[in-house]
Amino acid sequence: MDRRFAMMGSGLRGLAPRSVRMWLVGLLVALAMAAVMADRASASSGEVMADTDGYVPVYSVCYSGTGYLAYYSWYYDGYDTVYGAVYVDDCLLADYGAGPHDRQMVIAHEMGHARGLPHSSDPDSYMYPYYTITGT
Repeated sequence: MDRRFAMMGSGLRGLAPRSVRMWLVGLLVALAMAAVMADRASASSGEVMADTDGYVPVYSVCYSGTGYLAYYSWYYDGYDTVYGAVYVDDCLLADYGAGPHDRQMVIAHEMGHARGLPHSSDPDSYMYPYYTITGT
C-alpha cells in the first residue's frame, strides 16, 4: 500500500510540471490574444476601419456644441466593404473664423482616417488630433 501511494505520488509529481507548463502556455496565449484585441479595440474607437469602396463623400453639417470641426464615420457591411463619409461642421468652422484653407486641412485630416491613418503625436502633421485655425 505504501508503494502504491508512492507511485501515485510520483506520478502526480511527474504530471504537475507538465500541467503547470500547459497552464502557462494557455495563459500566455490568452494574454497575447488579449493584447491583440485591445490593440484592435483602441484602433477601432476612432479611425481603424478604412474606407474600402473608394468613395468617401464630404457632407457639410451644422451641429451645436460638439466641439469637433469634422469627423469620419464608417459602416462595415459585415462582408468585405467599409463605407465611409466625412462630415464637416461648417457652422463651427465659421464661428472660429476659418477660411477655405482651414476647411481643406480639416477635410485632409479626416480623409487620412478614411484611408486608415491614425492620429499622429507630431504637432506639424496633418494627422495631429488638434488643428489651429489660421483664418486662411
